[in-house]
Amino acid sequence: MAEDHDEHSEQTSAMLREVEGASAQSYAEGANLRSQVEAMIFASKDPLSASEISLILGERTYRKAVQKALDELVEAYRKRHERGEGGFFLREVAGGYQFQTVPECQDIMRRMFHLRPRPLSRAAQETLAIVAYREPVTRADIEYIRGLNAGSIIKNLLEKGLIQAVGRKEDSGRPLLFATTSKFLRMFGLTSLSDLPPLDSFQPSHEDVSLAEKYLGEAEDSPSMPAGDIMLSGAGVDQES
Repeated sequence: MAEDHDEHSEQTSAMLREVEGASAQSYAEGANLRSQVEAMIFASKDPLSASEISLILGERTYRKAVQKALDELVEAYRKRHERGEGGFFLREVAGGYQFQTVPECQDIMRRMFHLRPRPLSRAAQETLAIVAYREPVTRADIEYIRGLNAGSIIKNLLEKGLIQAVGRKEDSGRPLLFATTSKFLRMFGLTSLSDLPPLDSFQPSHEDVSLAEKYLGEAEDSPSMPAGDIMLSGAGVDQES
């Protein structure tokens, strides 16, 4: 009886291994995996990462196969968009993948959903930039950089879900620390904050600084001639040349 039981257990284990192997192969090969991945992303309101998709499939071991399927889907939709076909494409955004309508259909989408674009004010954009480049930051940090009260702007950005409180600073009064959210990444089409342009790109070039110093020096040497006039006349010479 014991031998029969052992033989039966061995046969059962072999069958399970065979089924698991076939399941893994079906996930790792063929278009079936791409179809499942595509369907999950389409049905999800939030971006899905390769890890999340692997967990849903129940085959965490085959995350590489899921990532390969994602890469193939992104490339397929990219080529379709380049050919001027289709109204949406697949993008990597906020640490996951999400279908988005193509920019060419932006106006018709607004009319369809009766949306009126509400761009952020300049003050809100400045505040958001400070948070994005220096997070986590306190309200005092933001106000020090901008030189203006930021209370209402921070409240507005919190309500829009573009920033969030992530803790408190170990300092006097333990002020709140603010950072950007995944909604911020989705809004600006970023995978992560590392996709932001470097701050150096916003600085004037060495040539511009040298030219400004030259004009300022000439203005000091010629008190009767305002610096603005010197810069305008210089600009005129550059245009003619």
